[in-house]
Amino acid sequence: MKRAVQVSNIVLCVLALLVARVGAQEPKPPVTPPVEAQKNPKDDTTKPKDDGKKPKDDSKKDANANGEAMNIDPTEMSDKLKNAVNPPAPTKTIVPRAPVLPAIPEIVLKAFVEAEGKPPAAMLSINGKTQMTVSEGSEISVQGSDHQYLTLKVKKVARDGVEIEIVQLKQTIHVK
Repeated sequence: MKRAVQVSNIVLCVLALLVARVGAQEPKPPVTPPVEAQKNPKDDTTKPKDDGKKPKDDSKKDANANGEAMNIDPTEMSDKLKNAVNPPAPTKTIVPRAPVLPAIPEIVLKAFVEAEGKPPAAMLSINGKTQMTVSEGSEISVQGSDHQYLTLKVKKVARDGVEIEIVQLKQTIHVK
């Protein structure tokens, strides 16, 4: 019996809470906006006062440039969203290229000459076409395989080979 009274008290409390909640959520009557006073061009009282504060700009959201309300279609993408989905083609940037370096010609040591009283000399074949005799300090100009000219400076002539500096490339090669 005690148990039945406790259950009925709980049920009554729950019902009372529901009634209180439903009563608190009664619909409110719609609020009608106040009727704006008609502006008289001679009357300055209808103009807003300038208190130094900037007015809030809500025209971007729901009005166009004329102040008229806009109809916004929620199914159409905005310009920002269109650019995010399909970004515009990137502009081409011109990257300066490194200068094309001339190719090193094929150099073959054909002969080494060592005569009394004279500095050592070597006979070189360049690209299989030109044969030249060189000694230490000689400078020669040759056409590379890509039709660009190179300046070769002979640094050392010895029995084991010839040391040649390619001036444009700032490289030293050893021909044996």
